[in-house]
Amino acid sequence: MEVNVKPTSKNFSQLHDYLILIFLFFMIMSVNSGYYHIQNFKLNLNDPSKTFIGLINSVRYIMPFIIFVYAIFKIVYDKRTLDTFTIAFIIYSIFQLIVLSIYPRDKNIIEINSPQIIDSIHLLISCVTTFLLISIIRNKSKILKIFILGVLLLFCIIWIYFFLKIFYEVTFVDIRDSYFYFTDALRPGEMFLEQANPRITGLSRIAGLIFIFSFVVINFKKKFDLFYYFSSIMCFFTSLSIYASQTRGGLLIIMLMLIVYIIFLKKEIIKKISFIIVYILIPILVYENIYRPFIINKSIISEDGEIINKDNNSLKLDDEKYNSRLKKLNKEDIQTYTSGRTEIWRKSINIIVTKKYIFGFGPQADRYLLAKYAKNDLEAAWGNNSSNGLVYCVMTAGIVGLLFFIFIFYKILSLIYMYYFKFNIFKKNDYFKVICFIYLAVMLSRIGFENGFFVFGIDFIIMVSTYYFLFFTKNLKKSSFNNLK
Repeated sequence: MEVNVKPTSKNFSQLHDYLILIFLFFMIMSVNSGYYHIQNFKLNLNDPSKTFIGLINSVRYIMPFIIFVYAIFKIVYDKRTLDTFTIAFIIYSIFQLIVLSIYPRDKNIIEINSPQIIDSIHLLISCVTTFLLISIIRNKSKILKIFILGVLLLFCIIWIYFFLKIFYEVTFVDIRDSYFYFTDALRPGEMFLEQANPRITGLSRIAGLIFIFSFVVINFKKKFDLFYYFSSIMCFFTSLSIYASQTRGGLLIIMLMLIVYIIFLKKEIIKKISFIIVYILIPILVYENIYRPFIINKSIISEDGEIINKDNNSLKLDDEKYNSRLKKLNKEDIQTYTSGRTEIWRKSINIIVTKKYIFGFGPQADRYLLAKYAKNDLEAAWGNNSSNGLVYCVMTAGIVGLLFFIFIFYKILSLIYMYYFKFNIFKKNDYFKVICFIYLAVMLSRIGFENGFFVFGIDFIIMVSTYYFLFFTKNLKKSSFNNLK
């Protein structure tokens, strides 16, 4: 009697891949969780909803540690070999842990202006775990494609939720600015699983990723179905929200998409012009000429900080989020910590050189060192992020971090170069690969003004998933694949 072994093995392999897919979603759900969720968790029978949210946040924080143990076990048990990209990130993470154990950190600074040590370790564990999970996936291209699409769907839900809340607040509730700067919807805590939800920069980045996806889809898709119309609507309104956010990161995403669209995508010039007008220029005109005048005419802001409505009712702007930024800053404070990213970069490098941290100061060194050597509490609170991938790597791991940065930069550029020049990605009718290609370019460009994918977060998730999807795609020839190792 013959036993059919192969189908069973194949089914088991598929189930394992989907288990890893679930684990990957757990990893992205852990973004912005912190040890304070564990500390603040209390079983409150009188308020079951708060207890439930606290439990979810605690699970979000713990899961990466549990998944890390499973991933290590599978790597050892299956005797998996890791690619050089993964090995580089693991070495970088281990080196940061070694440096962290060498230099002690002041508890007073950690409690006020810097993440706790366990949170820094949590970020490193999350980074390594994500790489290990991808390495034990069998059908990598399929699972990664599902994962990327799932992440984008999650982004759509988050963006719709916050966009509607912001739009409602600015239009009908508490008008402070006709742009999306100051809104209660983006206040940290008590709004989105009681955590620091996507602020205006994070929300514009999410909107930018949705915009790229929808813009590419409607350019490649030939059938006018429900998905096409949904993509068109999302493209228009995400474009409008990016402009309304007035963030440089959002503007960069729009500009990169424009450059790729005008220069690289092979479309008729008339179609390109019409798409640029409909999905980029018209949203700006609608906002500036219809919505914004409506908001401005609805209320007038007086010099003493009061909103004077047309019905002569006044509302005192006692919101600390608004007043503290605009009224409590003297000239010296503004010059000190709002002088731009170049000033932060200068301070960061100066600290590393003068204090002779040639091997860095460990994970999230920028948040600790910039707070420690700040001139005042205000500067420590607002200017403690290096906001540059290269500067961050040097602060965390010194010379080793510099070499790591060069290597990772080279690997990503090599993949981008191969897809453009060897595989002619823009000449093929595969919109998903084009989207991943653009995402990878966006994540690479963002390290010029953000820590980017060198810290576990949205940038990291997008970079790793799109890199490995392109890396393992079926269109990569075996010889080319070996050259990338």
